[in-house]
Amino acid sequence: MTDINNSEISYISIGLMAILILIMSPAYSHGGSKTAKAGENEIVVAISNWAPRKIIEGDDISGIDPDILKEVARRLNMKIRFLTCTWRRCQEEVKNGRADFITSASRTAEREKFYHFIEPPYATNSAICLYTRKGSNVRIRTYTDMYKYRIASVRGSILFDRFDKDERIDKVIVSGNALTLKLLIEKRVDAFIDTEMIGDYAVKKAGYEDMIGKAAYKYHTETDPAHMALSRKSRHVHLIPEFSRIMKALIDEGMIETIRARYGLKQ
Repeated sequence: MTDINNSEISYISIGLMAILILIMSPAYSHGGSKTAKAGENEIVVAISNWAPRKIIEGDDISGIDPDILKEVARRLNMKIRFLTCTWRRCQEEVKNGRADFITSASRTAEREKFYHFIEPPYATNSAICLYTRKGSNVRIRTYTDMYKYRIASVRGSILFDRFDKDERIDKVIVSGNALTLKLLIEKRVDAFIDTEMIGDYAVKKAGYEDMIGKAAYKYHTETDPAHMALSRKSRHVHLIPEFSRIMKALIDEGMIETIRARYGLKQ
């Protein structure tokens, strides 16, 4: 397995005095206790670029997931703030309580230790596809055909159990789906793997529809729904029943489908 990392930019704190003032402030507390007045009415969402579910263009945050959470916050009369990060880093931010929510999260026993998964899920089925260069000799008609090729995927993604645990596949792990496209176009990998909705949108958005197509093999699942997930260290844990009530209302009202339609998608 190959791991390709983007350069990490480190920021040095501008002086210890500001930190000391923050720690001594009565608004500061560890773990988001009820004594922390600052930010009690704010939802912090860790978000990575994964269009059309999550779209980051400079300071502009849009996409299916942000639009859903903006509506949740509106109905609770709360503010929302987005913390942009790679998918792997976003998971750590929520795990450690520095952010409240992560979106498009698959439910696993390991993640249950750190997240409360909000029921019901807002996406309940998906197909996992492999994307190849048109005109290439890459042929992936069955699962085992992947053993012949280098396959790019996004670090921290959970696709389906067999693929995720299969060490016989030559996987090239990258920080985001923009890099999977880049590696495929540059012929540094033979294919990339992603959910069909994400992969199709990325190819179309990049203008690569004449260059990239889908392999014959496709994995269908209706057992891996996408959830909003709340940090177990969040100060908003007491609002879980409200988050669930609103999520169900958004589904029942057809609001989720309305939001998806904004991005040219159907369930």
